Amino acid sequence: MVKFRGKRLDNGKWIEGDLVCCSGKHAYIIGYFEKGEYLPKEDLWACKCVVHKVKLETVGMGVEIDGKWYFEGDLAIAAWYDHGELTMKLTGEIIFSEGWKCFCIWDGESKTISELNAAGNEDWVLEKVGTKWDNPELLGG
Repeated sequence: MVKFRGKRLDNGKWIEGDLVCCSGKHAYIIGYFEKGEYLPKEDLWACKCVVHKVKLETVGMGVEIDGKWYFEGDLAIAAWYDHGELTMKLTGEIIFSEGWKCFCIWDGESKTISELNAAGNEDWVLEKVGTKWDNPELLGG
């Protein structure tokens, strides 16, 4: 499943859902319906949907990894462990390259999820620490 996230223009809060369209400086995302459950596109006719106007530059596609959602523009830490000992730590921005096929953490040198999974005997942990819009200080800005 693919979903999108963007920052609402009316209140500055993040909204997740289906991207409806992008035009000019804004985009529109269909959010959650009244019960707070995500509504698949094929069921849109069955409920009252809410469309939110969001800042175009904040719109990003998301991917689910181990039950958690990560979106373009999220800032994350990827830590590698070998037999319980921290061997490497990478902090960077989550981006998508080549569409949704290549999910990366970018810190000047990208690491794809498949590269993380191919770490041999090492285990890795991905932790979201903010977004580039809400936490620019994490990028040194």
